[in-house]
Amino acid sequence: PQLHALIENDGHVVGAGNRLAHTTDGIQWGISKLGPFPFIGLAYGGGKYVAVSTRSATQGVAGSTDGIKWESVAIDLDPNFSPKSITWTGTEFLMTSEKSGTAASAVGINWQVILLPRPITGIASSDTRQVVVTSTGEVYQSADGLHWRRVESILSADGTVFTGGVFFTVGGRSYRSADGVEWQSTRTLNDVVWDGTQFVGVGYSGFAGVSPDGISWTRVPTETTNTLNRIVSSDTGLYTVGDRGTALRSSDATACRSEQGIQGRHPRSRPLR
Repeated sequence: PQLHALIENDGHVVGAGNRLAHTTDGIQWGISKLGPFPFIGLAYGGGKYVAVSTRSATQGVAGSTDGIKWESVAIDLDPNFSPKSITWTGTEFLMTSEKSGTAASAVGINWQVILLPRPITGIASSDTRQVVVTSTGEVYQSADGLHWRRVESILSADGTVFTGGVFFTVGGRSYRSADGVEWQSTRTLNDVVWDGTQFVGVGYSGFAGVSPDGISWTRVPTETTNTLNRIVSSDTGLYTVGDRGTALRSSDATACRSEQGIQGRHPRSRPLR
């Protein structure tokens, strides 16, 4: 499958796209029997993975305790809520809508809707605050996921990331911010991760690069010209996925080696295709 979301937890990498997939080494991938659904958001927190799809809020949410076995989760939300993304704040899940509003949940089942005036394209959370960006580039910030205030207006983007103590907007014109209030333009990226010593970003036409500050980027070689959409860092290296089923990995961010045509080799796995 083509994966649109990727997260890492304790050496276990889980991806979400038209199917849900998992790996521990970037070579052998397992594919969940659930779906195919158009999953676009994925988060882990409180001992649980939650994935959201564009089907509807009442039909397109899935939960898992291990990232391998998934079940549909019945939740009490307006079927027109239309999920866009999801994040874990440290105490609860926050899910955003393609139309307007955020939905807050402590366990992934019971949700409270908070309406914002514009459709939300991305959400990210630090230990102290949550940041969302709307389709018109308005930035809102919250300390509790319930009460939001507008703090800035930038160009719109497809998503928001918090990594290495810095917020980034991704998937469109990219910006970075240390506090979610003051934003500085950077190169266009689809995703960013902090690997412990530097930022590593991926983007269009096979771009992968490293940066000490999230502003100045140095390109590193990859074995693809396909767009790279998501990247995660784990103890075993960096993993990135992109268009046309592209999957790359790197041990140290100096080069990304292609793992296209990955074959599942254990009983719960199937080829990524």
